[in-house]
Order: sequence, then structure tokens, then C-alpha cells
Amino acid sequence: MSAAIAAITSPPTKSLPTSHDARGPARPEFLLMTSNGNTPAIKPWFTLLPEKGVSAWTPIDTRRVALLFALGLALRGAFAWLVFGIWHEQWSHYLLLSDGSCFVPVAKVLWGQAPIESLGFYVSRVFPGWPAVFGGLLWLLPEPLAALGSAMLLAAIIPVVFYALTRAWPAACALVWLPPAWLLASVHPIAEPLFFLLGLGALWCWQRDRLAWAGGLAGAMCATKPYGVFLAAGLGAAVAWQAGIWSWRRMVRYAIPIALVGAGCVLLNVAL
Repeated sequence: MSAAIAAITSPPTKSLPTSHDARGPARPEFLLMTSNGNTPAIKPWFTLLPEKGVSAWTPIDTRRVALLFALGLALRGAFAWLVFGIWHEQWSHYLLLSDGSCFVPVAKVLWGQAPIESLGFYVSRVFPGWPAVFGGLLWLLPEPLAALGSAMLLAAIIPVVFYALTRAWPAACALVWLPPAWLLASVHPIAEPLFFLLGLGALWCWQRDRLAWAGGLAGAMCATKPYGVFLAAGLGAAVAWQAGIWSWRRMVRYAIPIALVGAGCVLLNVAL
């Protein structure tokens, strides 16, 4: 009787549903919440990720991956067709509507298609990550297809990586076109799609304990836009939290690629 009374009166412990995988631990669908008296407690978000060495939570649905990519690319392709095919927008004018007018000249200089003297002071201060990615295609493709096509392709990959990272199907579908400002940004030859994709890739690698790759992608994110330093610092704090602040080997594995990419970015920017 006393055991029954204690079971009824003791504070409940609530854990939300999990999906199980024979290859690894259960994956919480939401934050794990417990009740200690009247005070709820939420565990840190990175403690809910798989343990070190677990490659994935569940097998990814390739049909959903293909659908996300196709929807993202088709939507942006339709937008580009509307702008250039129906409205007959000129590429030279379209570039002036965004920072693409700065990235394209830097890409030409980086890949040897224009002299360095052609860059103005403001343009030469552009972070080189995005121009370095699509600039090589300028040798093979027309400028609009190389610059704008690369941005649209990367934007279509982002929901796929987000789905692989979170398994959140509704959110991944929404990311195809929401928010509208993101859709508009991703149909311009600017750095946002690459920046977003590198950040998700860094989280994906860190989630699977590939710290050197996570550091390299976080460093590339910093070389694309300066705000990447916040993700790089946050991942560094998570590495320290998980393994203990004195686990210097793991910290070095993560930090060295960031330092190398950052140094390369600074040297390249000084050269410009």
C-alpha cells in the first residue's frame, strides 16, 4: 500500500517519444524534460545528440531527399525564368540589386580572369569564400549560370542537409521556401546559401564526432561571412562541454582547421 501511495504522490518524470535505431541510441524527438517538484528542467541541447562514434540516428529516406532537392531547385529555377525569361531583366542590372556586383569581380580576380587593379577598395574587402567557390566555373560557363546557378544549387541542397541533420521533415519542407526573404536571397549570386550550407555541414560533422571536418567547415564559414565566428565559437564550447575543458586533443583537432582557413583568408584578403 505504501508503495502505491508513493508512486501516486511522487513527482512525475516525463520523457517525450523517441525513435529507436538498432545501430545507435534512441533519438529524442523533442527536448527531454523532467520535473523536480514544481521546477521543470531541460537538458542542454547538445547532450541529446548521439554518443561519440554513432554515425546516424536512423537511415535517411532517399525519396524525401530527392523531393526536397527537386522542389528547392525547381522553385528557384521558376523564379529565375520569371525574371530573365518573362520580365527580360538584364544580368548587368540584376547584379546591382545585390552584393553580387562585388562578388563577381573578386571571383574573376581570384581565378585569373581580371587584373587585381580592377578592384576598387570596397570590393577588395569582400570575404573571399563565396567568390573562390563559384569563380572556377567562370572558365566553363557563362557568368550568370556560374554565379547565380551555383547559389541556386547550394540553396536547393540546404533543406536536404537540414533534414539529414535533424530528421525534421516538416521543418525541412518549410526551409525550401520559408522565410520569403531567404527565398529571395537564394536567387541572387550572393554568399548566404554557401554560408548557411557550411554552417549545417559543420554541425553535421560535429554531430558525428568528425571534429577536424567540423572545424574546417566552420573556418570556411568564417571565410564566407564574418558572422561565422559565432558558430565556430559555439561548437568549440560544445566540444569543451562534452569532453571536458582539459581534453586538449579534441580541442586541437577542432581548432587547427579553423586557424588554417582563417589565416588563408586573411592572407588572401591582404593580397587583394
